[in-house]
Amino acid sequence: MIDHDKKVYSSGEFAAKIGVDRRTVQRWDSNGTLPAKRKISGHRYYTDEDVRKVLNKAEEPVLKRKNVIYARVSSAGQKNDLKHQTEFLREFCNARGVVISEVLEDIGSGLNDKRKNWNRLLYDVMDKKIGTIYIAHKDRFVRFGFDWFASMCEHFGSEIFSGSIRKISCKKL
Repeated sequence: MIDHDKKVYSSGEFAAKIGVDRRTVQRWDSNGTLPAKRKISGHRYYTDEDVRKVLNKAEEPVLKRKNVIYARVSSAGQKNDLKHQTEFLREFCNARGVVISEVLEDIGSGLNDKRKNWNRLLYDVMDKKIGTIYIAHKDRFVRFGFDWFASMCEHFGSEIFSGSIRKISCKKL
């Protein structure tokens, strides 16, 4: 039941107040990270107490996560493809109002686990610095085992979106 003496926020208002995307707040509700309260109509709502809980949570900063584009091609002869991939992802993000903090590119096989920027990206995911990774297609991220990597990213609070499809959902680890 809503305590009418307290200020309540919709998912969108709450997300704006704490500096994250509305979809992130909905994901937190779905995976139990920060369950929403529900109105009789079923709509989510949050209170000032929830705002304080998130903003004062020192061990997990949720305000400064980066949106990153990751692009990869297999060989140096495909540099033009790399450029087109990056341009496509920039347009994809711009059309959705997404602010990109960084663009990471690699030239190397999707089987190669020694790609400099890919490894840096994974370390940033584990350090909880990444909000969303934008890729052109999942094989541009990794050739095999994509679902495992997507689950790992989700475990650390990151999402992977593909320009060729949508948010890539996966099973939990």
